[in-house]
Amino acid sequence: MLPATDRIPLATGTPMSIRLSPDHKKIYVTTIDHNGIEVIDVATRKVINHFVLNTPTKQYRFFSGTADPEGKLFYAVTKEISTFLEHYEVSKPKYTVVDLQQQKIVKTVDIPKEEEAQNQGDFGTGSLEVSPDGKFLYQFGEKITILQASDFKVVDHIDLARPESPGMENVHFGGDLDLIAEIVSRSHRSERDFAILHRGDM
Repeated sequence: MLPATDRIPLATGTPMSIRLSPDHKKIYVTTIDHNGIEVIDVATRKVINHFVLNTPTKQYRFFSGTADPEGKLFYAVTKEISTFLEHYEVSKPKYTVVDLQQQKIVKTVDIPKEEEAQNQGDFGTGSLEVSPDGKFLYQFGEKITILQASDFKVVDHIDLARPESPGMENVHFGGDLDLIAEIVSRSHRSERDFAILHRGDM
């Protein structure tokens, strides 16, 4: 395991994903225990915003997510699990907008049938990126899907060539994590923090 230079405790649970903001000033962490979001200031290494989305009757599962350039909205693919007296109902994954200031989901949009293949949840969901002007979302999977950030309307597709080497089709595009990396292994998933790493340590 790589040496850590610092550890940052999280209030909402075990880290599931980590994203660095485009200006490298904030880190966005999604957590799995209660499906929360935490925002960390890179300079001070302090949590400056945190909240959970789960309620007594609803749970949410994040599959992919990224913040807009202004750090006000968090775009994601989520699945809603509703709890009833004698059963659960699990919805299909949806495009989701979380308002980071209001600390709640402000919009969900059904995923079109033709886009369901790369929005199946877990490793079947393509990662999301936001354009520098915040107007478009790019979802990376077997193809690149371009969506309007305002309503998730599909604008275009970019087909990707199939690799000649077997197994390379499982390589995915990742976020810009030059300064951070999640080192919470499966055997240490109970730890509610993550470590800051420096490239010089690698």
